[in-house]
Amino acid sequence: MVASDHLSPDQYRGIHQPDLEGPGIHNLDELFGPDVYKSPHFYGHGDKTNDREAARALTRAQGNPEATVDIYRAVPHGVTSINSGDWVTTSPSYARGHALHADDPSQDMPVLHAQVQAAHVRTGGNDILEWGYTGPPVENARVHHPGGK
Repeated sequence: MVASDHLSPDQYRGIHQPDLEGPGIHNLDELFGPDVYKSPHFYGHGDKTNDREAARALTRAQGNPEATVDIYRAVPHGVTSINSGDWVTTSPSYARGHALHADDPSQDMPVLHAQVQAAHVRTGGNDILEWGYTGPPVENARVHHPGGK
């Protein structure tokens, strides 16, 4: 993809959108029950690294809507913001996996990183790796991984 500062989120988000009305990462027992914080591996994807990274975020946020949560998002080159309504993850490895191009590493996308309040990280209950971000835009988010080019 050609780098551009003029892409709107709607141009790269895709059709599948996160549930922004679900519970925040700080109160998942509302949806999953209290064992989500005790045994988070039951709610992951089975990849030990991704699930471990996601479980750490759960532990830090449990019961505290103002806790700081690290979020990551793979984005096209030239995109520098994480916006309300974006899919995010708390696992940098999972985000990196989504940034990889199937055939050409030079086309790998960058991964952005931001620290946000737990109350702005919400789920529809699919798992502990995929979240919707509901907070204010994070302009000029830190580049966690630059991607190819």
